[in-house]
Amino acid sequence: MLTEPDFYIAAIALLSLVLSQLPPIQSLLSKERIEIYTQPKIALLHVAGNPNTFINLSVWNRGAKPIRIKSISMTIETESGKEIGLPLSTFHHTATDDGETFYRPISIQPDAEWTKFCNFARNFPPDLEKRYRELIDDLELEKLSHQFGNDSQNLFYASEELTQRAIQFFDELFDWSVGSHSVKIRIETDKKDHFFSADFAIFESQFQRLSEFENYFRYGRGIGDDLALEHNLVWCPMKNTRLSTGRSK
Repeated sequence: MLTEPDFYIAAIALLSLVLSQLPPIQSLLSKERIEIYTQPKIALLHVAGNPNTFINLSVWNRGAKPIRIKSISMTIETESGKEIGLPLSTFHHTATDDGETFYRPISIQPDAEWTKFCNFARNFPPDLEKRYRELIDDLELEKLSHQFGNDSQNLFYASEELTQRAIQFFDELFDWSVGSHSVKIRIETDKKDHFFSADFAIFESQFQRLSEFENYFRYGRGIGDDLALEHNLVWCPMKNTRLSTGRSK
């Protein structure tokens, strides 16, 4: 049987063991702190009219505990008030990295960062995805028919019927416009939402480049290829950058 001094010694030893398994008190009480950085420009483009953006995004965990980022999304508001919602689709480890990685929830340790070249894009709904694939297939059939036909020595032109279908598809999806825009990036963690906001403008010359599609398609470009990255991409400087944090969940 333990004597009274022995009891207190054993109790203190047990308490010390339990406390040693707990994180420091400052870690338990610390708030989630995130810092968000981007390059000073945002890249705008489209895939057959469907808006896309690229931006170099860096998220730092300045808190004392790991954070889990559930999702990252972007909302662009045009001068007319229209909102363009773009979830983070894929990312590259650097701007010159050719390999794409599809986004999935990530964890960031304290005083660590997650920095990627991010592509924000809307997914096609099933009906548009079907139409898009049909355009690709029909264009390839016309190219093959031209390649092995009697007219193979002349420049390829897509048929008028296929061209009009492609233009209609483009017009339904194309949302870029001339004027002032605001962009907001939402970082959703298990506890809070964090936001990065900025302003940018699309000028007439940039809009013309973004909206060039019909002439390219007539020559067999713009559907199922890298035309957007080669010809339709514009860089817009951002200004008035702002950070904000939502309430705890």
